[in-house]
Amino acid sequence: MKEKELLQLHMNKLNSEILPRVDFIRLDRSCNSQDTGYAVDVLKKLHEAFVEVYGTDDLGSNHGLVCLPALMRGKSTGRLSVGLVMLNARASGDHYNTYFFTPLGVIADGFGEITPKANAYLKQHFMAYEYMCTVNIKRDHHVDFDRVPRPVADILDRVHSELNSGVELNQRNQQPLL
Repeated sequence: MKEKELLQLHMNKLNSEILPRVDFIRLDRSCNSQDTGYAVDVLKKLHEAFVEVYGTDDLGSNHGLVCLPALMRGKSTGRLSVGLVMLNARASGDHYNTYFFTPLGVIADGFGEITPKANAYLKQHFMAYEYMCTVNIKRDHHVDFDRVPRPVADILDRVHSELNSGVELNQRNQQPLL
């Protein structure tokens, strides 16, 4: 299947099977509390949807534009958000846009129109942010796995631990986050 067809299939799966079932207020609370179980569950579902479409969670440079499950963290606020990042895996992970899953719903940052309320929310919580994907991209120069903040590492470690218990999704050669 061609890159654009894979991306469209993946986006359709997200829009029809996963996003309608997400409780965005509960997700925000889970991301930013000690009880991160719901955030882990949503990230796992996003990750599994990606793997179902692409057949892997370890991307080399053979893929172009992809939409990856991620955990975003406001650099100045420490606030966390589950979401998706649109990257070009072929071009060292060039970042095109981010979909934040917020109490307001999905806020697409990086393209198109954004409501004043959504814009104010992003400015307040994610003026500058970093992201960590659940899918491994060998050449993503935006991610520094040596400096993952503890709350982010805890959630991502749980996601990968739960994904890897039982049936192995692929033969991953991923280094530990911390």
